[in-house]
Amino acid sequence: EHPGEWVNQFRPTGTYLENVPVQWRYEDSFSDAGDSTTVEVCATYPVVGDRDALVRLGGQRGWAESFVKLDTLLA
Repeated sequence: EHPGEWVNQFRPTGTYLENVPVQWRYEDSFSDAGDSTTVEVCATYPVVGDRDALVRLGGQRGWAESFVKLDTLLA
């Protein structure tokens, strides 16, 4: 569950989006790249604005931080 302030960035109260669920679909694939692993993440959003808002809110940085944490966990 995300805090209301976060959800409101994607589903502003009083708009047509207010009752649309924030449900994003991610498909991950992992492939051997010799001494490392290549990870691909494909995201599907029900509303185009979700993607734009996620980028605006630093989603790319968040994903990068997640992969750093994964690297640390796997080391």
